[in-house]
Amino acid sequence: NTGGGSTADYLAIAPGNAKISFGMPKAGTNQDSVLVNEGNFTFNQGVKYSVYFADTATNTTSLLVIDSLNRPDSGFARYKFINLIPDLASADLYIGTTKIASAVPYKGVSPSFVLPTNNASTTWAIRAAGGTTNLATYAGAASSISNQRVYTVVARGYNSIPNTPATAADPRKRWISLIYNQ
Repeated sequence: NTGGGSTADYLAIAPGNAKISFGMPKAGTNQDSVLVNEGNFTFNQGVKYSVYFADTATNTTSLLVIDSLNRPDSGFARYKFINLIPDLASADLYIGTTKIASAVPYKGVSPSFVLPTNNASTTWAIRAAGGTTNLATYAGAASSISNQRVYTVVARGYNSIPNTPATAADPRKRWISLIYNQ
């Protein structure tokens, strides 16, 4: 549900400052790709990072996140939640009916949390902070709660484009994606 790979593959980058560019293939042309966004980041030795890009066109922005890969005890999985929905000021994350992250702002990262691998529900949901209506759900997550794994849960897309049959093919609709970090 990430629109691409979601495996724990990290690129080796020398410590220090580096420019990261994000491009998209320009299909049907001889041009290699179209630059979407780029940013300068500082990387420390021995630290795992993920770079996320959000929004579109001239509003495209990036977010550098440190990935803590400390595995939880047996019987649990560790998560963090990132809100990458530009038109959703802050979001709550639920698993089943239990709120597990509160009022995470746009481009914000929740503190990490652990869930038992035998959790009663495997359905994730996002809501506007303090809201009562699910904006998006991800019910196919039964395999996402694996023993002693580390994941990132990402809210992405646009709040103004609901996930309905009419928007089924629109990649800008609201989504919840799980990324396997370790």
